[in-house]
Amino acid sequence: MCGIHEKLHEKGFRGCTHYTCYGAGQRVTRLFGETHWRNDSARAGEIHAVFVRMQKLHELQFLLHTALGKVAAVDWQQRLLVRCQQLEALCREVESVNAVDLDAATTDTYSLLRQLATEPAIVALRNFPHNRG
Repeated sequence: MCGIHEKLHEKGFRGCTHYTCYGAGQRVTRLFGETHWRNDSARAGEIHAVFVRMQKLHELQFLLHTALGKVAAVDWQQRLLVRCQQLEALCREVESVNAVDLDAATTDTYSLLRQLATEPAIVALRNFPHNRG
């Protein structure tokens, strides 16, 4: 969780109060250290590009971790964990070279989640009357 979450608005992070970066902001902040996009216009584009990529990868990881919390089947837990590890490796690539294929990462992750959604146990959960909103 964000270390300044309770003070985001007063610290000037108003956007963060309306949107979640899934931890990507903290990671990019650690990566760039004292360099901040507001104070270093020469590096602002680079910082933003890294953040956009990192945020998408963190969002995909969030979806996988959410699915992990709902799935009891060991084989599916393993598949989801492997995909999380692959996404973490892509995060490290973003940190070092900033070049990853986000479209492929997204497609592969959504494909895995769609496969999971067709599993009989998941379909039964979706069709259970108490789970309808």
